[in-house]
Amino acid sequence: MAETPVRVSAGTVTTAGGARVVVLDDGTRLTPLWPAMVVLVDGDRVQVVLVDGTAVVVGPVVPTPRPISGSIAGAASSGLIPVTTTAGTVQARYAGTAPAIGTLVGLVWQGGGAPPFLLPGTLAPVSTDPQPPPDVPAPPPSGPDSGTLLVTAQGSGSWRTGGWGWASSTDVVQGGSPYVSQDSRGGWWYGDKARALTGRTITGCRVRLGARLRIGSYNAAAVVHLYRTTDGSRPGGELNRVAGPYDVTLAAGAGAGWTPLPASVGQELVDSGGGLAIAGSPYVGLVGVGAPQDGKDPESGQVALDWTR
Repeated sequence: MAETPVRVSAGTVTTAGGARVVVLDDGTRLTPLWPAMVVLVDGDRVQVVLVDGTAVVVGPVVPTPRPISGSIAGAASSGLIPVTTTAGTVQARYAGTAPAIGTLVGLVWQGGGAPPFLLPGTLAPVSTDPQPPPDVPAPPPSGPDSGTLLVTAQGSGSWRTGGWGWASSTDVVQGGSPYVSQDSRGGWWYGDKARALTGRTITGCRVRLGARLRIGSYNAAAVVHLYRTTDGSRPGGELNRVAGPYDVTLAAGAGAGWTPLPASVGQELVDSGGGLAIAGSPYVGLVGVGAPQDGKDPESGQVALDWTR
């Protein structure tokens, strides 16, 4: 479909042969449609839109905007009164009694360079003082102010002098077996999971230890010595213990369960990442991370971090 031709041009209102017309700047004379609410007289400059051969006068145009208000500047004379505006002093027509000097008045302009009319009544003054910003309610908090994050271990295992893989397992063992001369040091690592709480304050920390393995003095109570490490994953060599020990006494044949740790341990896991380890004597083992059908515990070494903003 062809586009409808549209043209915009300026022109001047004039009377020719008793009819009101517009002469465009290029000399074209048109008999247009006129705006109903605007008074135009000969000599007025107007904007004309031509749409598919039909001319429509949009309205008058002037080189600079006309002021719409001002203050009475002096006494009336010959039906006109001076008004001080942002564009200088203009003479305006009025009806009835002339307003007093200093009165704020509105101006209504007409065509042909005729003086404007004063709006009836007095305009209310507009404050120029800066206004205080409106009260804007604070945005709602982006989430709760406190909570508990459960951090599941990415893996676990035990280091014995020379390498990893106590009994080729993920089990976590401390101490030396009476059958070998080397001690084991086991642990869990968490990657950067705890760092999801960066910027929060840790108010409590607990670790879920797997059930005791049937090794060592399984039928007697035993103490495991917990440490924080810098290892977010299994290192190539021994775990790097940097804080502890935090001693926990496990009952004979103890099952899996939670044990508290200092909140500072949880805070360091959040701030720096890392893991947990057990080391020392006696010879004790805990079920490591893995699938239950393989005799392992998917929640072994899980850490609970209580936090607040």
